[in-house]
Amino acid sequence: MGDDAFDRLQSATDRVRTNLVDLEHDPHRVLLDAAPLAGQTAARWAEATRSLEEVWGWFVRLTDLLERADALGGAHRHLPAGRRAQIDQILTGASIELSRTEVPLAQRGLLGEQHTTRRCSPDELLAMMTDGFQRVSDTIAAVGAAWDTLVPRVRATRDRLTAVAATAAAVGGTDARDIGQLSARLDTVSDRLATDPLAVDERELDELDGDVSRVTNAVAAAKRLRDEFDQRLAAARMLLEQLRAATVAAAEAHRQLLMKVANPDVRPPPTLEATMTEELDRIGSLGRAQRWGDAALALAAWEDRVAELLRRAADSTVASRGPIGVRNELRALLDGYAAMAARTGRLEDATVSARYQRAHDVLYTAPTDLREAAELVRSYQELCAAEWEPGQGGRA
Repeated sequence: MGDDAFDRLQSATDRVRTNLVDLEHDPHRVLLDAAPLAGQTAARWAEATRSLEEVWGWFVRLTDLLERADALGGAHRHLPAGRRAQIDQILTGASIELSRTEVPLAQRGLLGEQHTTRRCSPDELLAMMTDGFQRVSDTIAAVGAAWDTLVPRVRATRDRLTAVAATAAAVGGTDARDIGQLSARLDTVSDRLATDPLAVDERELDELDGDVSRVTNAVAAAKRLRDEFDQRLAAARMLLEQLRAATVAAAEAHRQLLMKVANPDVRPPPTLEATMTEELDRIGSLGRAQRWGDAALALAAWEDRVAELLRRAADSTVASRGPIGVRNELRALLDGYAAMAARTGRLEDATVSARYQRAHDVLYTAPTDLREAAELVRSYQELCAAEWEPGQGGRA
C-alpha cells in the first residue's frame, strides 16, 4: 500500500507545485498585487491572498511529509514490516499537524494535555488545498474577466466620445454640457475599474454607451442641418403648406358632414396653430445664429409634431367622409329595393309606396338621421321581400 500511496502523493505534489508557480506568475495576479485596490475587490483579494499563503504553507508540510516517508524507505518494496507500517501511517493516517492551540490552565484536568492539536491525513490536506486554490483562482478569474472585458469597452466608449467631441467642436454652436458630463462619468467608471473592478456593473457601461450614441446622433443631426440648412428649411416650409392644405380639407370634410348628417359621432378636425409657423421661424433664427444643436433638436420636434397633425388631419377627413358614405350606400340600397319592387309588381302598392317615400324623404333631407334612415331602409327591404299576391293591399 505504501508504494502506491507514496507515488500518488509524489505525483500530486509535483502538479500542485506547477500550478502554484503558474498562479504566482499569472498576469492578473501580478496586477492585483500591484494595483491600489479598494472596496469589495480589495476585501476579496485580501481573503484570497490569505488562502494562497495558507495553501503554500500546507504545500510545505506535504513536501516535508514526503521527505520523511522517503527517508524511512519511501517507495522501496523490501522493507521490514514495522518500517512499512510506519510509512503507511505517515502516508495515510492523520500525520500532518494543521494547528496547535494551548489549553488554558483553568480548562485542563490533572491529566489533560497542555495543547490541542488539529491533524489531518495527506489526502485530506490535498482536498483542503484544492478548495483554497479554487477560491484564489476564482477571484483572479473574476477580476481578470472584468478587466479583460470592461477595460476595452471603456476605452472604445472613450474613443467614440472623443470623436464626437471633435465633431461637435467643428460644427460649432453645439451644447458641450452633455459631452462633459459623459466624460466625467467615464472617468468615474475608469477609476473604479482600476481599483475595484468587481464593483463595476456592466449595465452601467451599457447605459453610458447608449448615452454616447444619443449624443453622437444629436451632433450628427446638427452637422447635417448645418450642411443642408437652406434645403431643410425649404422642405419644412413645404411640409407646413401640406399641413395647411390637409387641415383645410379636414375642416371642409367636417363642415360637409355637419350639413349632411345629423348628430355625427366624429371628433372635430385639428387646426393649424399659429405657433407652428412661429416655431419654424424661430428654428430659422437658431440656424442663422449658428446654434446648430438647438436648431436640430427643435426641427426634429417640429417635424414630429407636423407628422402627427398630418396623421390626425387625414384620419379626421376619412372619419368625416365615412357617415356620408353610409348615407350614399343607404340611398343606393333604397333604389335597389325599389327596382326589385318594380320587377315584382309591388311598386304601386300603397303600403310599399308609402314606406319608400318615408325612407326617401329622410335620406334626401339634410341633415340625415342615419339611424332612422337605416331602420326605414331595412323596413322597406323586408316589405319588398315579403310574399305578395297582386291585388293585395290598396293602391297609392
